[in-house]
Amino acid sequence: MARPGITYYDLAKAAQMLVDGGINPTIENIRSKIKSGSYSTIAPLLRRWKGEHDNNSKILDQSGQIPAELITASKNLWECINAKAEDRIVSVKTNMQDQINEIQQQLENQQLEHENLQKSYNTLQQEHKQNINAKLSLEQIVSKINQEKDKLSEHIVGKDLQLEEKQLRIDELHKLHKQSQNSLEHFRESSREQRLLELHLAEQNKNQLEHEVSKLQKIFAETTADKNVFSDKYQHLTEENNIANQNNSDLADKLTTIKSQLLLSKKADDTKQIEINNLHQQKNIITQKLDDQRTENFKLEKQLSTLQEQLHQLSNKIKTLEDQNKMLAKDKWEVAQEKSQLIGQLRQLQVV
Repeated sequence: MARPGITYYDLAKAAQMLVDGGINPTIENIRSKIKSGSYSTIAPLLRRWKGEHDNNSKILDQSGQIPAELITASKNLWECINAKAEDRIVSVKTNMQDQINEIQQQLENQQLEHENLQKSYNTLQQEHKQNINAKLSLEQIVSKINQEKDKLSEHIVGKDLQLEEKQLRIDELHKLHKQSQNSLEHFRESSREQRLLELHLAEQNKNQLEHEVSKLQKIFAETTADKNVFSDKYQHLTEENNIANQNNSDLADKLTTIKSQLLLSKKADDTKQIEINNLHQQKNIITQKLDDQRTENFKLEKQLSTLQEQLHQLSNKIKTLEDQNKMLAKDKWEVAQEKSQLIGQLRQLQVV
């Protein structure tokens, strides 16, 4: 591999200087002239120079100048190469710009889609909160209904206890009435034997007994009236109990309906949660796509930078080639001048 600093231009310049000095351009002479480079480096460059030098010598016509057709063809070839290189550079720049614009458009679309998904996610979150609040309200309503049901049950139990107490009182009054009738019959039977002897006492006892019977009848009438009142109250309480049972049944139906609504709400919440999880997954996928897109953009930017660097290097190389071409043209012109001088000298020597 050639050492840094040794180029074909340096070798060609050194070889031409040796030729101008009348020295054969060998590897050793060129190495001593350049004061650098190895044999393996100088040998291929020297062969190349000799090949071009021989071709240049053949190209010269009899007058020692390069034909105008060759110069025109070289110029046209050079302009064609430059035009193709510029078209290629413009095409590469256009393609890269189109790719960058397309990537930017895709990135903007992905961002818009991400914003829409974020809005949908926020909307679902609000609906989820509203469903939770509605669920809490329904639970409070169910709790109130259960409390009212417990109160009604306690009220019904209290009414049943009152009815049982009144029924016991009525039974006791019936027992007292029977005992009074039995006592009255016993008293009549005993008074038959002693009626004559105890007529006065019997009259007194009779009056007392009649008075007691009158009281008992009054008590019995009051008891009967109370019994009727209690019967009416019992019937009214029975109707209230039936109404309460009906209300209880309605409340149970409402409770069942509310429970069904709660189950449906729970299912809807589960569905919403699944949708939220799906949105999370879609968000993660889109985020991953955005990251991949950013990575791809970075790679494209890096490739663009590399292409720009290569373009810059290519421009430098083209400029260097142009400079070398100018130098070669100048060297060729000098060589042609020297050759024409040598030919003139040879002719003069031949004439002499």
